[in-house]
Amino acid sequence: MSNAGHPEARAALAAALPSLAAGLPPAPVVADPTYLTHSSAHGATHWKFEAPVEHPVQDYERLEHVGDALLGAEVTLMVHEAYPQLVVGVRSLVKSSLVENELLALLSSAYGLPDQIRTAWAQSFSLRANPSVRACVFEAYLAAVYEEHGHAVMSAFVREVFKPLLPVAVEAMREVYVPPSAPVAVPYGGLVRNPVSALYEWTQRGARRSLSWGAPEGIGPPHCRTWSIQLCVKDGGESVYHEGVADTVKAAKHLAAMLACAEMDILF
Repeated sequence: MSNAGHPEARAALAAALPSLAAGLPPAPVVADPTYLTHSSAHGATHWKFEAPVEHPVQDYERLEHVGDALLGAEVTLMVHEAYPQLVVGVRSLVKSSLVENELLALLSSAYGLPDQIRTAWAQSFSLRANPSVRACVFEAYLAAVYEEHGHAVMSAFVREVFKPLLPVAVEAMREVYVPPSAPVAVPYGGLVRNPVSALYEWTQRGARRSLSWGAPEGIGPPHCRTWSIQLCVKDGGESVYHEGVADTVKAAKHLAAMLACAEMDILF
């Protein structure tokens, strides 16, 4: 499936998979190698509507189409069963992150499928290294498991593979939609000092000190938008970056400034 997931969930899944790989379930054995065959191995044959009965299936394209649907349905059910309170928009992002090409390509590699892909000799290296091809082969494999072993075996395998990955995606999205509450300015010396003001005061006490803010970025639907902003603090030749995430731009800026103050022991 094309990449439609959320970047935070995508990154969290990619980071988590290496440590989870040792616990992946064994792959059911599939006798028919069609799921490993790329169309370049035999030359693509195109039909206007349907292939003749006597024309055998020679590559994974049709299996990948079925596997994509089977995987999407199974993961959707897993999200619904494990997290029934998630709103629909977040459910869609979690599901998309779990079934997009980037993660499926990594799973395909974890099961050693890319090295087995059958292609035209001249294209073997580039196709086996292509994340989209790797993902397609994984989906085709699921369809092959379904055809040879039935839905129950396919379903059990998918659920074992994705059970530890599902909470990773959900918690990554939780951090985006439910960020920590932005801190408020605290009393200091009988006054309330804003960390943004404290930072600007700090820049005045050094010849090569400066602050710069990135453009705020909105994440999520309009009715539940989260804002992030990046702060660059320069002191001489050194630059340090801090990011604030909150439900308003002002609160995100406040949080980024507070993080910078905390790191540099600036009282506010």
